Amino acid sequence: MPPTKPAPSRNILIAVDPSPDSEKAVAWALKNHIRPSDRVTLLNVRPIVESGPGLFAAYADSTVSAEAMAEVDRVIEKHNAGVRRRFVSNLSQQLDQAKVQYDIVAVQDADPRERICSEVERIKAHTLVMGSRGLSAVKRLVLGSVSDYCVNHASCPVIVVRPKQSEIA
Repeated sequence: MPPTKPAPSRNILIAVDPSPDSEKAVAWALKNHIRPSDRVTLLNVRPIVESGPGLFAAYADSTVSAEAMAEVDRVIEKHNAGVRRRFVSNLSQQLDQAKVQYDIVAVQDADPRERICSEVERIKAHTLVMGSRGLSAVKRLVLGSVSDYCVNHASCPVIVVRPKQSEIA
């Protein structure tokens, strides 16, 4: 019997954010979908958040200086950077242990849904894997769902790793 050829390499895009749902999606993908020959791209799209006087609208009687707003922005960004570093470190350890080739792409975009779909195109992803926050139907209708959007607009198959029924909000 001739030797079998190794499975061809696939580009797997995993959309992540610093949430338990994303960690579960990565763990699920490693256990059930990713092959040793695959190349994984972890994509974190942070929405662009506008700050400014509107942030302090509840304090209508006070005047907030530009310096104070800048300081709030610095404190928030410093906190978020620490959260992202810990999150990326944890995911990197999982991928290193699985001996999978991977890249980490972190970007900011006004519309994370569109950016995820454009990254699918850019890397020619074979599959998009993402977590689901498990929103109720009403919350999903009001807030929208990144995973719903990607299922309907991505140019590749999308695997949505859903939370257990007991974890749904």
